Amino acid sequence: MRVFGTGKPRELPLATYALFATRDAGTMIAAFTMPPLLAAAMSSSSSSSLTLSPAAATTTTQLVCPVAMQCVTSPLHIVGLDLYNHPGSAPLKARLAFVRALYARTTAARIGRIGPAFSIGGVSNNLVRSMVAGPAASAR
Repeated sequence: MRVFGTGKPRELPLATYALFATRDAGTMIAAFTMPPLLAAAMSSSSSSSLTLSPAAATTTTQLVCPVAMQCVTSPLHIVGLDLYNHPGSAPLKARLAFVRALYARTTAARIGRIGPAFSIGGVSNNLVRSMVAGPAASAR
């Protein structure tokens, strides 16, 4: 049974795989690597206007980083789909126009998908880990 598409299915272009892999790597970096690094910087900042408690910095960065990364990775997603749906060489202007036309709604949809899983899920995971294993577990 096929749900989407009207033509015969074809192989995913290598460029689309590369764009999707980069998109996914960016999301994983923003969900797991960046929050602890940024939280440490925000809680030890010498500037009093940016200094947060370690817990507030951890929560803030875990909520913001994965969602903010979607602003960067959504164009990769759109171009990857465009390469599949419109194979061959298309003018750069046409591809950029396509990205521009779909950027806002694609980014909103990706935030709606990534936010609950990695932002809220990340905060919830840290909370559960700290309740089960004590405060040292959430610092790892």
